[in-house]
Amino acid sequence: EKRPKTDPVSLSLRYQSLFANEVREKLILLMLDKKGSLIKELTMYQGTENGVRYAEGEVLKELASASASRFVMIHNHPSGLAAPSEKETEATYHLAHEAEKLSIHLLDHFIIGSDSYFSFKENEGKNGGGILGK
Repeated sequence: EKRPKTDPVSLSLRYQSLFANEVREKLILLMLDKKGSLIKELTMYQGTENGVRYAEGEVLKELASASASRFVMIHNHPSGLAAPSEKETEATYHLAHEAEKLSIHLLDHFIIGSDSYFSFKENEGKNGGGILGK
């Protein structure tokens, strides 16, 4: 898709089946230009059944080298529960803040559970954030 839809419902429809049988967490980056066209979709990391860790610097380097202006992070929770942990929430907002310094905007961090999802963008007003979705 040249201009992928990045709203939570569209992301759910597109990625729910992709992650349906995964037993390990994976982190995918959708890198977009200023117009929202897809530059690159990259499976950046594969973790364990309990988590995926990412190096913030590596993510930022990948985004910058692709000349991305916007990005979406997508990952799964094989446990089935889509809610983010406190560490995931902190890491998401820290990465978004650091990316903003490079004029790269995090549109959403989207977590897929077995039959549900969590969108940071959808929940931003509820958890006091404020830098997603530019």
